[in-house]
Amino acid sequence: MSGLAWFGGMLDLAAAATEFAAQWFIQSTLVIAAGLAVAAIVRKRNPALLSAVYHTTLVTALVCPLVAQALSQA
Repeated sequence: MSGLAWFGGMLDLAAAATEFAAQWFIQSTLVIAAGLAVAAIVRKRNPALLSAVYHTTLVTALVCPLVAQALSQA
């Protein structure tokens, strides 16, 4: 494998990683913003409900970009 082909492969890998990171950042930001909005609405209610909203938001922010990536590959 020539050095130029190797470098081109590394550039493709870096471009794919950058696209995935940008997509993760945007989706996570939107999910966290929605979760914080819901938390502001339920803040005066049961603390267990507020905790459930925070936990659901965290899990969704971590899993949603992975699921979106897997679905885009299919």
